Amino acid sequence: MGVAHPPTKYLAKDFAWERMATWRDAILQGLLATQVTASRAEISSVINEVATPAGRADVKKNPSSDVLYHPADRNTFMVFENEAEIAEICRRFDRDLIITTPEIRDRTQWPLIYNPKDVDRPATRMRWGLGTQGRFRPIYLGCLLYSDNAVEWYTLQPYGQANEESWKKLWTM
Repeated sequence: MGVAHPPTKYLAKDFAWERMATWRDAILQGLLATQVTASRAEISSVINEVATPAGRADVKKNPSSDVLYHPADRNTFMVFENEAEIAEICRRFDRDLIITTPEIRDRTQWPLIYNPKDVDRPATRMRWGLGTQGRFRPIYLGCLLYSDNAVEWYTLQPYGQANEESWKKLWTM
């Protein structure tokens, strides 16, 4: 028995990316899109709790909090700032985290995503988040690099009716 890959493959034509101002906004909107039973206020309260220094320290106590779930992803993708907190918030609402991002291992590879030729650019793929995944309905976020020290977080939504039907089926797992 092995570890499953995320239940969808990334094709750019199938998804609309909406940029969020912060990682907190991305997780809030992502959770609301998956129709969690909690209210916006309840979700915001958990986000604020986890984002405190004490909340972050609690997250870091989990030995897998900074380890990508799928073994094949561990040497292929980098872990982003605040990703451990996002994964923990997802678990508190019975959701798994799937991130769509370029295949880069560390910050030295960031400039590669701006190559004008497709063949020189790293592929963009979906991957599981940190810690144990594959148990709950997924939340889909995107993360792109925009400077030496910063990333932008996005929510992903499907394009077209056929994709929307497939998307809904993923959330009824």
